[in-house]
Amino acid sequence: MYTLKKLHNVSMPAGDIRKFIKLSDKEFNGFGEVYFSYANNGYIKAWKKHKEMIMNVLVISGEVKFVFLVNDKFKELIIKCSDNNLLTVYPNTWFGFEGVGKDNLICNFANLEHSEDELERKDVSDFEYKWRIE
Repeated sequence: MYTLKKLHNVSMPAGDIRKFIKLSDKEFNGFGEVYFSYANNGYIKAWKKHKEMIMNVLVISGEVKFVFLVNDKFKELIIKCSDNNLLTVYPNTWFGFEGVGKDNLICNFANLEHSEDELERKDVSDFEYKWRIE
């Protein structure tokens, strides 16, 4: 399962402020770590499923396609930096992503520190999903 939420920007003459997450947000589920992941154009990072981690993902630059396996169906979301959306990915959700823009960078504000014991991985070919081929 996942949710998508429009984030709030504060317009400033010297440069906008882009809000991400705060303690009072319903998406805040504790703090484990923050990390950044590059998604090179045309490259696929799939498949993963966290057993406990809740991910709060923001596309910092570029454009990224996220794919989820929900109730045996694939759901696609293409998120651009300019969309200013917070993507929350809940535990036990198979997902992957692909860089579709230039200079694609995502930030994950996770409730847990990364642990390989908490994560399941499958090869990109293990699910019958047709990723874009450049």
